[in-house]
Amino acid sequence: MDIRRWNFNNNKNIEDDKIPSPDQKDTIYSVEITKEVTDIGKGTLIDCMNLMEVHVDSDNSTFKTENGMLIDKNTHKLLWCCRETGESIELPEEITDIEEGVFFQCIKLEEVYVGAKNPAFKVDNGMLINENSHELVWVPDKEVEIIEVPDGIKRIDSYALAGCRSRIPVYISKDVEELGETVFSEWSVTVKVDEENPFLEIKDKQLINKETKEVLANCNGYEEYYEEYDEEYYEYDDEDEKEQSDKLVISKDTTNIVVNDLEGYREIEVDKDNSVFKMENGLLINQSTKELIWSSFDIPQNLEIPEGVEKIGDGVFYQKDLTSVKIPKSVKEIGDRAFSTSFELKTVIIEEGLEKIGDRAFDSCGELKQVELPKSLKEIGNESFSYCTSLLNMNLPEGLEKLELMHLEIVLI
Repeated sequence: MDIRRWNFNNNKNIEDDKIPSPDQKDTIYSVEITKEVTDIGKGTLIDCMNLMEVHVDSDNSTFKTENGMLIDKNTHKLLWCCRETGESIELPEEITDIEEGVFFQCIKLEEVYVGAKNPAFKVDNGMLINENSHELVWVPDKEVEIIEVPDGIKRIDSYALAGCRSRIPVYISKDVEELGETVFSEWSVTVKVDEENPFLEIKDKQLINKETKEVLANCNGYEEYYEEYDEEYYEYDDEDEKEQSDKLVISKDTTNIVVNDLEGYREIEVDKDNSVFKMENGLLINQSTKELIWSSFDIPQNLEIPEGVEKIGDGVFYQKDLTSVKIPKSVKEIGDRAFSTSFELKTVIIEEGLEKIGDRAFDSCGELKQVELPKSLKEIGNESFSYCTSLLNMNLPEGLEKLELMHLEIVLI
């Protein structure tokens, strides 16, 4: 069932269990709220991952839309924000409450402005805070050394940190008592808790409520890592020493690299006598496996993958500033999240030879408008093109053998 437009017709109360199933909700791009609607259940619109527009009847006395936001006029609560919101947004002065997770899908959002007359919210180091309830509502996805939850915060709302990058540690202050249901995404995995916090602790890679023993989050951090982390971020005496830590030198004898260990480096240099690894135009290639495993931040915006590469590794171009990519016939596989969240990527040219596109390979490439899939393609992974909101059409090759769940607002030819 393909639900493109969802009407709240003649229902006073709209609850989450009376709406389409989760899979169907992901196909909704437009919602119409009629004049009779007076209540919308908690979280009803948050899971509509591709929802682009909400229309409210002008005679509705409860709800209104303003600059891509759905607002309850009676409770002054922000219920939904369009995922195509730009890099900044100004919170209306009337807003005194925000539905948890409202900004999670706003993939371009970097800054929220709060007016001086707003009675409830403030911004602290880019973080949106509800001063009345002492809640951390939203944290921007920015390149920082550490995300420090400010003192005085008692609750971290659901999805508040879910959009933040995996390699940035999160420091939970001593006053935090409670976490929402989904505070961290799978990318936000490193957490440190203030030693004076009487409510929370980390034990066996889990964030736990000390009193109830409830597991609040799986945070694959290690105490050993924290020690290295403290040294890495707090014991630099001069900038030169810190800059050197951003560079990795691969010696001539290195034959094996754990790809996850490359995360965080801005520059990699390979010894010219190394027979396994090589650098080419800012790309690190394993010549033995013929896999592209790392890319620098200085790669060309119009990128051509070198001939001879057979696999583009997982997450290699995650959040990279690319405009176009040309993939040669030698490439057989594009890894999971390989180009995920490359917001400016508009054109992808794939030559015959590609056989597999991994899970979420082009997820959240919002400017991507057209992809010509080769006849050689046999498998498309789960949500490979999710949230590609500009994607107009796509051809599915006749020889395609496996097609996982795809959440698309496109025409399949």
